[in-house]
Amino acid sequence: DPADTAKINELFRPFHTIKGIAGFLNLRDINQLTHEIETILDLGRKNELRITPHTVDRILAGVDLLKEQIASIQNYLAEPRDRVCPQPDISSIMFELRTIAAQRGQDAVAPDRETPKLGQLLISEAGVTREQIASALQKQALEPGGGRKVGAILVEQGAVTEEQVESALSRQMAAGQGEQSIRVDINKLDLLIDAVGELVIAQTMVNLHEGTRQNDALARHVSQVTKIVRDVQETAMSMRMVPIGPTLQKMRRLVRDVSRKTGREVELHISGEETELDKTVIQRISDPLVHMVRNAVDHGIEPPETRRQLGKPLTGNVWLDAYHQGDCIVIEVRDDGRGLDREKLIAKAVQRGLIGRDEQLTDQQAYALIVQPGFSTAAQVTDISGRGVGMDVVKRNVDALRGKIEIQSEPGRGTTFLIRLPLTLAIIDGMIVRVGRERVVVPTVLIEQSLRPQQAHISSVQGRGEVMMVRGELCPLVQLGELFGYSQRIDPCENIVIIVQCETRKIGLVVDELIGQQQVVIKSLAERFKQVSGVSGAAILGDGRVGLILDPTGILQMHNRHVQSLRCAAPEPKFTASETDAECAVDSTTAAEPLAAAVVN
Repeated sequence: DPADTAKINELFRPFHTIKGIAGFLNLRDINQLTHEIETILDLGRKNELRITPHTVDRILAGVDLLKEQIASIQNYLAEPRDRVCPQPDISSIMFELRTIAAQRGQDAVAPDRETPKLGQLLISEAGVTREQIASALQKQALEPGGGRKVGAILVEQGAVTEEQVESALSRQMAAGQGEQSIRVDINKLDLLIDAVGELVIAQTMVNLHEGTRQNDALARHVSQVTKIVRDVQETAMSMRMVPIGPTLQKMRRLVRDVSRKTGREVELHISGEETELDKTVIQRISDPLVHMVRNAVDHGIEPPETRRQLGKPLTGNVWLDAYHQGDCIVIEVRDDGRGLDREKLIAKAVQRGLIGRDEQLTDQQAYALIVQPGFSTAAQVTDISGRGVGMDVVKRNVDALRGKIEIQSEPGRGTTFLIRLPLTLAIIDGMIVRVGRERVVVPTVLIEQSLRPQQAHISSVQGRGEVMMVRGELCPLVQLGELFGYSQRIDPCENIVIIVQCETRKIGLVVDELIGQQQVVIKSLAERFKQVSGVSGAAILGDGRVGLILDPTGILQMHNRHVQSLRCAAPEPKFTASETDAECAVDSTTAAEPLAAAVVN
């Protein structure tokens, strides 16, 4: 926003600081380049120069050169200093910046707000000149011990009255209220979160204790403690929350650069910048967002000529929204481009052997093919896309955050990607289920539904084991007890099946019993157990037991390997386990039982 003088001031200050440091260190090129950028920003904030998109482009180009200069110096310092430090040529960008600065006075933009800095307030309210402010600052710098306040020096010089200084200070203080904060080491925050997690576990144990249910007075006190623990938990978790706005704003530069390279006209719309997420989640979702926004511009938005032929506006649109939905945050990346070509995706998948030629896919399954490793429909590889690694990175990162991706598309109208993420990685809502004599945790964010199926909906498919028809879609049935070596195969119709979303399809987890929903504190596994398939972590449950947190993607991979191993041993799996079944179950999860024991220890 060229009229936002507050933002221009925010940019001006770091450039001014860099210029001063570069001058002190005799880094002439950096000093001169930052001086030219500073000049343009100064003219912009004084409304003597219009900040155009071209101006922004040249400033960003200058920033890129500054990064190159600093990197060159760092590399030089890290090597033997028997040579001259190489520096990039800045003459071209310097000429462009000076040309822009020479246009001062043309189409000045009126300000729409004031900057609550003391000097600016005195200039606007008391008629103080910039020269008087600069003189006062110089005098302050020469005085021992940091000198007097600038306001006192201006009063002494007769530039302002004491009342005018006090009025400006009052306005500055009022504008700064609510900004009070202290820095806390993130490791201390993590220790606090861990302690709160232990408190939640202890409180859950007390709630489930037999004595609590038998004593009404004790039950009332425990209920009160539960409310307090919940408040402490929410407060502690909020201390790690930061707005997602800065991460979303970084995408503006990306859209600008990619649209320039591809010859497209694209406008980025951002909303939900104030939405807060765990700091770790924000750090790890940044790269996936880069891939998705880049794909939206490069693959989604059509070239201007194509859009003209289709009767669309020449400028394409990409929307980046963040909002809360239940106990999750949803990040939505949407465009009004060409949409996904379902048939082209399927043809590419058949060509690569990802699916059979006669295999029937729903729209959701077809669209989900784009997150497969190495999958790309780009006709040629460029420095922007075409290698098929972008969406694979997105999928891996989202899976690691225990989230999921939904893809919606309409040919000719655009594509929408929905990323659902937990608010925090420390505590999650989980469904506690019994498998044999053990209890495991299924993250509720991944659960579609739970049901007791009818026999008519279950069948056996050659090479795929048992499958169940759910809303017109065939879902593989995974016998968790058999897979983890907890129990033998059980009849799904006499037990419970939990439908969870996993990669390009849904799968059904066959369990003995649903215990109930509970907030669980995630505990990391020891290093030697982190590569165990099907498990993403562990949690201490309310009764003191350890429950493994399931990873549906890993479970599907284990199930596929298990089915392949059974194909030669028996024509079709039965409800009673054979010796071969038992051997395969044990072989596929040799670490399953000692894993739970190790977590307890």
